[in-house]
Amino acid sequence: MKAGIIIGTGSADISSPSAGYARGVIEGRKPPLQEQSLTKITTESEMLKPGKLKMNSTYASSQKAIHWAVFLLVVSLYGLTYVADLLPRGDAGRNLVWWFHISFGLLLFVLVVTRIGLRLVRGAPDLPAQMTRLEKWMAKVAHLLLYALLVAIPVLGILLTWYRGEPLSFFGLITISAPFAPDRASAGTIKELHSLCANLILVLAGLHAAAALWHHFVRRDDVLKRMLLGARAS
Repeated sequence: MKAGIIIGTGSADISSPSAGYARGVIEGRKPPLQEQSLTKITTESEMLKPGKLKMNSTYASSQKAIHWAVFLLVVSLYGLTYVADLLPRGDAGRNLVWWFHISFGLLLFVLVVTRIGLRLVRGAPDLPAQMTRLEKWMAKVAHLLLYALLVAIPVLGILLTWYRGEPLSFFGLITISAPFAPDRASAGTIKELHSLCANLILVLAGLHAAAALWHHFVRRDDVLKRMLLGARAS
């Protein structure tokens, strides 16, 4: 008597597409296209179930562009401050440097607000699974501090300009006069806070960059790669 293979028992329907697909695999023959399509659809639908959907492993191009634009602006603003300190007070060149400093500061504020909006709408890639809970917590705290400083610095700069009794100019395109009377005492306090925040962000940004390089060269994960322009995280 020729041995056979029984597919299913009891109430199992051996005429169903899934049973036919299984029978074809066992018998070593390629299933019909209809059954292949059904299997593909079933597999894709399983992937779309909650918890099985693959998340983005990199930031959006707009988020990457703003990230590096903010980085360049922070470096430029710090450099302009040093250039202004090299020039004597009342010098036309010094005034021009501060004019650029204020304009770039306003641009920084616009980009940071846009970046925060994109972060809220588009989110961010998940951190590597091998990171400990403490490491993930520290990374989130560092990002929050960076955002707070990136907002505080231009806001303090705006207040400093107005308390000095100077108008706020954005590359000469928009000029906003001070909404209150000059106050040199308040201006001095705000200047100290502005300088403190600028120094803090340099330290924090340095640690942020060091951590990204450590992840890239030591951990060999995608933390840095997911923010590089044109790069795709694995």
